[in-house]
Amino acid sequence: MSSKSSKKNISFKAIYAVLGVALACLTPIRIYQLICLNERDSSGFFARINPSVYIFYALAIIFAVALFVLVTLSNKVTASKSVRGKSKSLLIGSALFALGLAYDTGICVGSFIKAVTSYGAGSNVMAYLFSNGMFALFFEAVFGLCACIYFILFALYYNDGKGNFSDYKFLALTPLFWAMFKTVYRFMTKISFTVLADLMLELGMLIFMMLFFMSFARISSQVCQKYEMRKAMRYGLIGANGAGKSTFLKVLSGELEPTSGYVHIKKGQRIAVLKQNHFEFDEFTVIDTVIMGHKHLYDVMKEKDALYMKPDFNDEDGLRVAD
Repeated sequence: MSSKSSKKNISFKAIYAVLGVALACLTPIRIYQLICLNERDSSGFFARINPSVYIFYALAIIFAVALFVLVTLSNKVTASKSVRGKSKSLLIGSALFALGLAYDTGICVGSFIKAVTSYGAGSNVMAYLFSNGMFALFFEAVFGLCACIYFILFALYYNDGKGNFSDYKFLALTPLFWAMFKTVYRFMTKISFTVLADLMLELGMLIFMMLFFMSFARISSQVCQKYEMRKAMRYGLIGANGAGKSTFLKVLSGELEPTSGYVHIKKGQRIAVLKQNHFEFDEFTVIDTVIMGHKHLYDVMKEKDALYMKPDFNDEDGLRVAD
């Protein structure tokens, strides 16, 4: 569903340019901090006040807000599609991802084995594994291995251009699951507050990885390729009693005609509606109530059930059911 808008479609090149400027500004400052500032004292803060600290976080906030505003103001988001055919750059990138995941998986397996072998027989094994984040570490290793396999398939495709990696939709999700369990493990283990800036940047990196791999899974598996950013959003409508919430939704669903403006539904899309009357569907099952939101589908389902219930079911009825 869309409506006419006066918003100007902001080019994604401008957004990428802002991101590039942000990296160009923040990276030298962080390198300077790592080399020149002593942050490793017992307090957990920089040993001496330095303007670069304030500059770094101020710029990070400014660029984050700028990127959010630019994306929000864009009335139409360009669909992302995976590159097809041979590509040396993507071959190298996929191979590096696979190597990094293999290295991380090896570390996880080693840490898990070390933790299990050091388990004391007198303690509760479940409490021990949960308290030390071993369950999260175990699943991080499992999904890390699966993600490594997926990136190997990725690399093989971009090496010879044969095959179709978009068929492996579950494997496409494994890098996201790996990042999620890595984040969970990070929060379940003891956190050292000796280096606060590193900790904050690490958490920011983990959040970015989850968002990146979420988008990566959708693009590589070719799911929801058009206007994906808008489809990922959910909206709630709030207002005082009598403000017109129900009326507005009735206009959107077509139950009422708008007094001004119009409602446009794109080709291939539909609106499903569940009425507000809490007692209207008491005599129906949950699945029937949900399917009623798609009136045509519900009518087809009831007709099919009625045909199957006929005592004199014939070939003509069978053809009708097949349709």
